[in-house]
Amino acid sequence: MGIALAVGYPIQAGIFAAIVGGLLGFVLGGTHVGIKGPGAGSIVALIFAYSVFSESGLYENPLAVLLTCTFFAGILLILTGVLRLGNYAQILPSGAINGLLAGIGFIIVVKQMDELFGYTSNALSPVDALAEIPSKITEANPISFILGIISIAILIYHKKIPSKTVRTIPAAIWVLLINVAIVLTFGLHHNKVVSFLGMDAQVGDNLLINIDKNAFANFNLPNFKGLETFAFWIQAFNIFIILLVENLLSAKAIDKIDPLSRKTNLDKDLSSSGFTTAVSSLIGGMPAITVIARSSVNVNVGGMTRFSNFSHGLVLAIMLIVAIPFINLLPKEALAAVLVVAGYRLCAPRIFRKAFKKGWEQLVIFTITFYATLRYGLLTGIIVGTVMDFLLSFFLADTTLVKFWKSSKHPYIKLKEGKDRFVLKMKGVINFISLLKIQEQIDLIPANASAKIDLSETQVVDRTVLEYLNEQSLLHEKKGGYLDITGLENHHSSSPHPTALHLLETTWKKNSLHTQRQIRLKRYSLNRKFDFTPEPDYHIGHYQTFPYFKTRPFEYRFNRIDGFWENGIQFEVADVLFHEGELSAQDSLRTTALSFKMGKEIPQFSIENFSLYDRIRDFAFRTDAQIHFSALDDEVQIIGNNRQELEYFFTPDLIQTLSAQKAYYIESNGRELLIFRDFKLANMDGLKNLVAFGELLSRTF
Repeated sequence: MGIALAVGYPIQAGIFAAIVGGLLGFVLGGTHVGIKGPGAGSIVALIFAYSVFSESGLYENPLAVLLTCTFFAGILLILTGVLRLGNYAQILPSGAINGLLAGIGFIIVVKQMDELFGYTSNALSPVDALAEIPSKITEANPISFILGIISIAILIYHKKIPSKTVRTIPAAIWVLLINVAIVLTFGLHHNKVVSFLGMDAQVGDNLLINIDKNAFANFNLPNFKGLETFAFWIQAFNIFIILLVENLLSAKAIDKIDPLSRKTNLDKDLSSSGFTTAVSSLIGGMPAITVIARSSVNVNVGGMTRFSNFSHGLVLAIMLIVAIPFINLLPKEALAAVLVVAGYRLCAPRIFRKAFKKGWEQLVIFTITFYATLRYGLLTGIIVGTVMDFLLSFFLADTTLVKFWKSSKHPYIKLKEGKDRFVLKMKGVINFISLLKIQEQIDLIPANASAKIDLSETQVVDRTVLEYLNEQSLLHEKKGGYLDITGLENHHSSSPHPTALHLLETTWKKNSLHTQRQIRLKRYSLNRKFDFTPEPDYHIGHYQTFPYFKTRPFEYRFNRIDGFWENGIQFEVADVLFHEGELSAQDSLRTTALSFKMGKEIPQFSIENFSLYDRIRDFAFRTDAQIHFSALDDEVQIIGNNRQELEYFFTPDLIQTLSAQKAYYIESNGRELLIFRDFKLANMDGLKNLVAFGELLSRTF
């Protein structure tokens, strides 16, 4: 609904898209746990197209023309999937895509400020919208201002609330529920003028969304007249490109969080999204593509099949029939706040810092793409970013432009099958242009096989390629295989990040700077005769054998300490970076985790805090295959698959040992134990306590 409100569609247009996406997407398939609906990334393309049609004076009903534009964008998506062209969109450089997304996020934020705080905007461009905020904020409706601030506060602090029950319900749902409660409590749904902090504010219809009681009675239909104009087809192609990129990014992100490690059929998913988008536009709905925000929620609540998409569409259809009076109590500010926070997550300062951590040249590409998107539009932004990525790699490499271009077009990429493993050899310039050729070769490697990727004779290996190779390495490790990325020891980069741009010949020197924490970790390791490896490492497949990380994708581990305890058991403690959700729904989390293999088979279990939500879930979904077994106290639970095994394994002495350390999260996959405390890196005392507790458990178990 918020996306529809932002663009200028009727509120129900967003719900139409989600209904069509759910009901038809379930039939057409493509992704296993993905949910279809309107995507936040398409907001900017739709707003721009709507403004072009409105200002041209050529169309009586700009919305009808926009629906037609969306219809043809859907047709282009269908053709992209049918002709198996989806993979070509994957060659877009990572830095350019992230810069584009940041630009989209920034535009969403500044364009929603008027709805968030209840003032009238006169800005035509995102920069103008930003510049007018200080002066316009004084004209804000004070009630709108308060509702907007409350909504943003809920969205920001939701994850930090201690109650697991509260955190389980998505923040956006809390925003809607609390805002409706405020509206009913203070009678804000009645048309009247109220006094607040010495200021008068109009409330009622202008504050709330408004859906006709029979939302299905009047459809906005597309207008297929005036298709001969050049502007129309430019906007249709612009919308198509953004839908294509957002759908592909969402599909790839969903693969990372799929609990069964399944892979999306990208071409089939694009065709499916194209069909749902075209159908949605015919009944006045928004584009309906695979979106990560809803998909992340689906996975987090246990969704495993395409039926989740169908259920999502069916529930929304029922709500649109029976719950319109409740929906009409929602303030526009609540919907705007959800979009503002989603947009901010795409362009927050930490996104710029993250780009810099992967090399100063990545920050340059990111920033130029970001600026070009704001200044010249989405399509220009992605083109500028792609060209900049190519040229910057060329300038930093010690070669001529002709040789660099030829080597990019015709790289040496050859797969050989050895006695015990495959060897994928690459030479020359290996950049985003080479990605499809690399993908063809990696697809030939069985998922459960071992392979060596030899990059020793490459002149350039860019970030997009290294990110792809490391993603494939994780996927292979999930399925019992192993991809060993080697040969970059003599290459140089401006960052120690494993996916930074690597060049064989350059003026750069290896980055060997250590933080004060790393220096302390190294001293600790030397004193205890442990091995310390500060460099980031993507080979973390054993973490993915723990259920906790099935739906929380890893990025990498770093500051790894390996050692042996006195009982001979080998352990590893490392700082790990992982995600909950992806793209605009992503929360990056860090923790210091300890893992070690047991010398025997033990039950699979997890030990964690027990909340009201767990009690409700336990009552509603208890089965023989999933037993919730409370053994410590009312706040802690032991969850396993076999009650008899748990009761035999967890002796009173063991429970007493665990009770003293219940702040730790502990999980067993049957062979290894995983232990960590908070979503932050442990200080030295915390790390020492973690290692000592792990040693105690290794003796107790």
